[in-house]
Amino acid sequence: MGTPRSDFDEAVAFYVQVVSEVTSDQWSLPARGTQSVLAVAAQGSRPLTTTRDFLAAGAEVEEIHNTVGYFVRSKPVDAETAAGIQRRGAEALERLQSGDPASIVADLAAQVLAPVHAAPDDALVGTQFGGMRLLPYLPTRTLELMTCGVEIAHAIGSSTVPPEGPIEAVAHLLSEVAIANHKGALLVRVLWTQVQLA
Repeated sequence: MGTPRSDFDEAVAFYVQVVSEVTSDQWSLPARGTQSVLAVAAQGSRPLTTTRDFLAAGAEVEEIHNTVGYFVRSKPVDAETAAGIQRRGAEALERLQSGDPASIVADLAAQVLAPVHAAPDDALVGTQFGGMRLLPYLPTRTLELMTCGVEIAHAIGSSTVPPEGPIEAVAHLLSEVAIANHKGALLVRVLWTQVQLA
C-alpha cells in the first residue's frame, strides 16, 4: 500500500490499460452481473470526471473528515443526490458510446491527473455528500477505479496484473467500511469462503 496519491495514480493507469485492451466484440460481455463491459467501463470513468469536477468546484466547509466517513455518509442519500448520481451515470455511458471508449478514457485520465498533482493535500473537494480534503477523498476514487478495472479484466480475460498498492488499499478500506457498517462478521465469512488457507 502506497500513499493515497500513488495508489490513485496506479489505479488510474491500471483502469486505462485494461480499458485499452477491450476489443470491439467484448464491450457487450457481462462484467458485473448483467452489466456489460461498456457499462462497467462507464462506471469506472466516473471517478475521473467527479474528481476533476469536484476538485474544481471546491468547498467552503469540511463536512466529511475521513475516507470511511464518506462511505458511511453516502447511505442513505436524499432524492436530489440520488438523482445527481443517476444523471452522472447516464452521462458517463453516453460519453463512452460517443466514440472510441479507450481514447475517451485516456483523455479523461489526463484531465484529472494534472489538477490532482497540482492540488495541495488539504485542498477542499466539493463531493456530492459534502466537502472533504483531497487526501482522504482520493481513496474513494481508487476503490471505484480498481473494482471496475478488476471486473473488466476478468470479463475479457486480461493478463494485466492489478497493482499491489491499490489492491491492498482497497482491501483495507472495504474492511474498514464493512466494520463501520456493522458487517464485519459477514466480511470474514465471505473472505474465508473465497480464500481458504487450510
